[in-house]
Amino acid sequence: MPQDLRKRLDQLKGAFDAGVIDQDTFSAAVASLHAQLGGSGALALGQGAMTVGAQGVGIGGNNSGTINTGVILNIQGDDIEKNRDLARVIYAATLLAPPLDALRKLHIEDYYNAIAQTLEDAGVILRQREIPHGKCGEMLSYAENLPGDIADAIGADQASAFASKLMEAYHVEGFGHQFFHLPQPELDAKFAGLDEAAGYFRAAAKSLRVKR
Repeated sequence: MPQDLRKRLDQLKGAFDAGVIDQDTFSAAVASLHAQLGGSGALALGQGAMTVGAQGVGIGGNNSGTINTGVILNIQGDDIEKNRDLARVIYAATLLAPPLDALRKLHIEDYYNAIAQTLEDAGVILRQREIPHGKCGEMLSYAENLPGDIADAIGADQASAFASKLMEAYHVEGFGHQFFHLPQPELDAKFAGLDEAAGYFRAAAKSLRVKR
């Protein structure tokens, strides 16, 4: 393994041991790291993990978008769960970002924090059993801009794949129609997934701020 990738792996392990990142994020980041090696085989980590051979493609969940050879996307469930899981893998990929200049880091931080704010705002409105009008348009804009905004941080192929997944789950205004029938405790628990997604985007932004 190249020295720079070994260093990143050690940093990930340290963050995991310190409780900074959870098991799922650590596993996703390590899998992404090994995919960058370009060699044969793959590493499977975490619950429900799988491996693929050289030049193989691993597909988990319902994937209708671009599949990045060597990278496993396992994003499934309802649209809230997709937003949460996508935010987690974007955070994991961002932990492996190469060195970036200060202006690029600031731009990507702003992008991540904007997504987080939209998700947080939508969650507040949805808990009041109201429709978060305008939030679909904001999320669609983030999906359309994702490759251009963060490709240099996570790689063009991954950025394209993640944009396709976000395009599948940007309909935050529709969450009300999907879930308003639930009792309030269940509704609050469901919409907590939006808070989790926002938290991962905030964490991704913070990881860039401290990255040298």
